[in-house]
Amino acid sequence: MEIGEAPALSGYVATLRRSFGWITSAAILLAAEVVVIATLGRQPAGVVISNLIQLTLGLLCVIASWRASQRSGSLGSYFWRLITLTFVVWVAAQYLGFCSESLPGGSSLNPLSDLLFVFSTVPFGMALFLDPDHEPESI
Repeated sequence: MEIGEAPALSGYVATLRRSFGWITSAAILLAAEVVVIATLGRQPAGVVISNLIQLTLGLLCVIASWRASQRSGSLGSYFWRLITLTFVVWVAAQYLGFCSESLPGGSSLNPLSDLLFVFSTVPFGMALFLDPDHEPESI
């Protein structure tokens, strides 16, 4: 073992420990979503609980991608910020969809919700045009 390998390994283990809570939370929410869909289906309670679970999963994605942008280098930071924006727009669309299904008279929000769902992928598509050779200097 060379000098310098132990800190890298301990940093990797620390990252895994930090990530374990996020992964566990996402897995529990995903399992809960499967159970809700299998048991409650399209019943009003099932729709509300399913929408809340999906909204929570979206918020976890926003937080995780934002934290990844903070840890990344220049190009990686731009990429993760675009992914964060994708998730933020998706969460907004999910929230509007939840309101349109749950609130009386909320069906007027459906077109806006659908539009946001469609355009939530635009920042993700913009990530294809990031140029790895053109990394601006940090300010």
